[in-house]
Amino acid sequence: LSTAASPMDGGTVTPSGSTTYPPGTLVTVTATPNPGYVFDYWIIDGENGGSSNPISVDMTTNHTLVAVFASVGTGIGGAVEVVEEMGAIGGGLYATVSA
Repeated sequence: LSTAASPMDGGTVTPSGSTTYPPGTLVTVTATPNPGYVFDYWIIDGENGGSSNPISVDMTTNHTLVAVFASVGTGIGGAVEVVEEMGAIGGGLYATVSA
C-alpha cells in the first residue's frame, strides 16, 4: 500500500508511505488535515474513492491511495478556520468554523 497527501502540506495520511501487507489484509487508513485544510476525498488507484474517513482498503492487490485536502479559503478582510470537524453525514462534511 502506497499512501500520499495532496497537496503535501494539506495533511497527513496514516499509515504513511509504502507498506507491504499480506494478501487479504484489511488496512484502515486515516487522513488528518493540517490547520487551514479539511479532508475532501480519497483517490484509490486513480479513481475517486469517496469521502469516508477513515477508509478500509482490502489488500487483494497493490494499491495507491491519495488523501485530497481542500484549503479553507480566506475572505476579504478575514479568514475562516476549522474549529472542530463534526464528521460526514449523508455524504457531506460538517464542521464548526470561526471567521
